[in-house]
Amino acid sequence: MDIYKDGKCVPNTIENVQELDRFWVEMTKKISESTRYIKVVEINEIPFYDGYEFQIVQQFDEIRSLHVFTISAQESLNETLDSIINYSAKVLVSLPEIYRPLYAELEQEHWEQLFALLEGMEWMVQAIEFSVILIDQTHQNESANTILQNIQLGLQEHFVIMDQLLKEEDLIGFGDMLQYEIEPLLTELTRIEVAGEDVVQ
Repeated sequence: MDIYKDGKCVPNTIENVQELDRFWVEMTKKISESTRYIKVVEINEIPFYDGYEFQIVQQFDEIRSLHVFTISAQESLNETLDSIINYSAKVLVSLPEIYRPLYAELEQEHWEQLFALLEGMEWMVQAIEFSVILIDQTHQNESANTILQNIQLGLQEHFVIMDQLLKEEDLIGFGDMLQYEIEPLLTELTRIEVAGEDVVQ
């Protein structure tokens, strides 16, 4: 099996899954110690951005080449913040189309949009949490950290209320939460790109 990390060949004598597991643990430990993160793993030139450990085990007998590409904490922070900001901007555009039907009668497509939004917001909270960790590691300014932490806390608190509103089928209350609580937080997130250039440099 040919194994590469960031384009460089990594010598190995792997003959079974157990040896591969030990090799993988050691390699990922070194990556972590160097404050880098795995961005993508290519198995036989097919990229996997997540779930690659499972795929490696499942495809062990067929693996010809394994390429591991890493990025620095700074690069990861930049990419994560860009993703958060871009997603927030897209949601802000479509948000009125999601909360307005809540004050009337919901069709199936509206429910699908709503659940897609909730799923995306869960990802956003995780991404913000990861960004806070990266900012601590890269020693970025505290103002960005504080903004992100406040938004994360606000989203988490609102999600608890919104979950209860859905259980109670209070769609008007849910719409109010989206319009008057979530929308301002998303707007604040998009401003990080403009007001906090030093955050992502």
